[in-house]
Amino acid sequence: MYGRSLAVQKTICLIVASLVIITQGSQLIQMKISAPTETGEESPVTSFVLLERYNAIRLVQIVHASLSSLSKVIRGTALLDAEVQALAGALLKQEVSDLSVKFVP
Repeated sequence: MYGRSLAVQKTICLIVASLVIITQGSQLIQMKISAPTETGEESPVTSFVLLERYNAIRLVQIVHASLSSLSKVIRGTALLDAEVQALAGALLKQEVSDLSVKFVP
């Protein structure tokens, strides 16, 4: 039982470390961005691209914040809460965690 628990911890650590390294140093994480507003002057394609850019940046920020929380729990600098536990469980099952709750405006 202990050996399996250690293997699970190592797997989570590798996943979190990999994903944090990918986003490390990226300006997207600190970027303050507001939802695009329609002025009626842009073409529909431009409006679509601006909205997709906004959604992509928000998604990167949410994923980074979630993985940072998990990383802190693994290192022992933060306490485990239900949200981080659900994220870790989803990663272990190779599923997408319920980030949609945070992502929906």
